Amino acid sequence: MVLECVSHFATCGSLFYHCSICNFTLDPVCATKPTFINHPKRHEHTLYYFTRKSKLMCVVCGEDYKYFIFVCLHCDFIVHKKCIYLPQVIKISLHKHRLSFASSLSFREWACGVCRKDIDTKYGAYTCMTKGCIYGVHTNCATSRTRGIIWDIKELEGEPEEDDENIKPPFEEIRDGIILHFSHPKHLMRLDEDVKRWCGEEKYCQACILPLYDGKSYTCVKCDYVFHEACAYLPRVKQHALHAHLLTLEPSFTQIKQCQYCNVKSCGFKYVCYNVDGNKFSLDVRCASISEPYDHHLHMHPLLFNSSTDTCSICGNLRETLTCDRCGFLLCFRCAGFPYKVRYLNDEHLLTFSYRGFSYVDYMSSSDISEGSYEEDAKGDFSCDLCEEEIILRGDSRSGFYRCEKCEVALHVKCCFGEDLYMNPGSRVTVQGEEFNIVKNSAFTRPICMGCQGRCKYKMMFIAVLLEIYIVQSNTFIMSPRRRRSFDLDMCSASE
Repeated sequence: MVLECVSHFATCGSLFYHCSICNFTLDPVCATKPTFINHPKRHEHTLYYFTRKSKLMCVVCGEDYKYFIFVCLHCDFIVHKKCIYLPQVIKISLHKHRLSFASSLSFREWACGVCRKDIDTKYGAYTCMTKGCIYGVHTNCATSRTRGIIWDIKELEGEPEEDDENIKPPFEEIRDGIILHFSHPKHLMRLDEDVKRWCGEEKYCQACILPLYDGKSYTCVKCDYVFHEACAYLPRVKQHALHAHLLTLEPSFTQIKQCQYCNVKSCGFKYVCYNVDGNKFSLDVRCASISEPYDHHLHMHPLLFNSSTDTCSICGNLRETLTCDRCGFLLCFRCAGFPYKVRYLNDEHLLTFSYRGFSYVDYMSSSDISEGSYEEDAKGDFSCDLCEEEIILRGDSRSGFYRCEKCEVALHVKCCFGEDLYMNPGSRVTVQGEEFNIVKNSAFTRPICMGCQGRCKYKMMFIAVLLEIYIVQSNTFIMSPRRRRSFDLDMCSASE
């Protein structure tokens, strides 16, 4: 039988004190501790353990908990033991300023910045210390680990503020329109005002690994290194709501890495942190660009971060999601990262990412659509222009796809991008000591895969560097002909 100590909320060992009548459990260490606490930072008087099993409202967190309540005999101060030692000043990832604990709030409407529910002003909460910034968070929302890692468990009272001026910019501006980016220090990069003039030549941004179709970009004056203009400005250090610590932008030219929110492997730039129990936290730049509130073209309401995994309303998979508090729409980070528009060889127009046959263009042009009907039944069924299979849009079927609003051309997401959306052709990567070149599979004759022994049907190929043999990435394995060893990219392990 596994029991939890009600004093320090941890699993008891083989020895413990237990009351079977009221299910009260203490480990031997907590049972011998004194029944009173002096902690002037929380309360000026001595606090005594309240021995009765009773639900009393804690003045610090505003919640009732029937075990380990301490009370003041001189006044009506009631507090949970776990709330006595909470810090006075903290920093959470959801807000750019530090927060200070306040025993009560001013008489106005306050909404929690984490759970977005109302804050009862009679009880304690954490509020922003910056003048003119009105931001508050429930005590438990700010300090609990159940809503994700948004607090690094540090007391910042008396600690100096971090100086943002010491953070280097992503590039040095040499002159107007000419920069030297930190990830490409050997060559200068020039601002290109119009990507369209490349006359159909497809180039991939080194940071987000998405093709450039229109708009401005930075291109190297001597090689094929290129950025979207926005990607060139990505900060080298970033505070993101999905992680408690500062994240550092890390170029990934030779390694295939997996984002911990969308679970997609890529060789693009990542925001990383090495402060997580010795393990590296990794967030690709597409997920890192998502902030609250998030506006997506497939939904009329702003989306907010969800504290748990849920089923995506587009792909139907159980993943980390963004949620709409108004209608319950859920969007996973993988679907949120798909490009809004893509180019298809057999269509002169750009294709738009759509959902259930309803696109942002339809929504904007239909004045008779009432609020909440954005995800009405699809207008009809579509057939994929590439594989010629039906794109099912009826009933409970979920399907995100790309569609031309003018020509009615439609593509499955998988048919549009293949298995390797975020693999950059022209890159050389190392997978468990083996070097591979990533090459577009665009030849007239498709080579034979060393893994499945069939003709390669994917858009990207992996070619072993030491032997000129075609290797195929099928999102499952890469077969090395030199060592006859399979590399499982999903498990990141190798087996003889």
